[in-house]
Amino acid sequence: MHLVRTFLVITLATVLVVVFGVAAWVVNISGKDVLYRSDAIVVLGAAQFDGRPSDVLQARLDRAYELWKVRTARKIITTGLNQPGDRTTEAQTGRRYLLDKGMSRASVIAVAKGTNTLESLQAVDLKLSELGATRVTVVTDPAHMARSLIILRDMGYESFGAPTRYGAGSKLTPTYVIRETAAVLRYVLLQRHGLFK
Repeated sequence: MHLVRTFLVITLATVLVVVFGVAAWVVNISGKDVLYRSDAIVVLGAAQFDGRPSDVLQARLDRAYELWKVRTARKIITTGLNQPGDRTTEAQTGRRYLLDKGMSRASVIAVAKGTNTLESLQAVDLKLSELGATRVTVVTDPAHMARSLIILRDMGYESFGAPTRYGAGSKLTPTYVIRETAAVLRYVLLQRHGLFK
């Protein structure tokens, strides 16, 4: 009985150390803004309303546009599918928004595939391969950055993060950190090995 109790205590302590360690990493990465030249800027999708970006998506698109203007990369890739009943996708809405800001059609690529971060980046991976890209800048919310970067790096890309600076998604709330900590653990323990979508 004593051995069982000791084993349980050690197991619980190990789990807590891992969880808090991942949470600390999520928070640490969220504050890092690394602006190196890359082959493409990938904007992860967020809600849109009949072709109008939500506050969260607009913040991501504006951040990507800022980076493009200072020539961080020549191309921006927008991502995200649509919800049932939507007439357009997050990727298409993002592309239209950037075109309306003056970007050329050749500079913005919409990849409207995937229902979550992993699936979207897997679809983007195919497009990046076509472009011959090896260095990628990802734009998303601060708390979402750690998971996005680890997925891209697992795909073999040298990846840099440029988190949003305003908008609802830019707030590093405890709920968002907890959600992303769980998502990182799920990816590392299951999705990375194809055990769970």
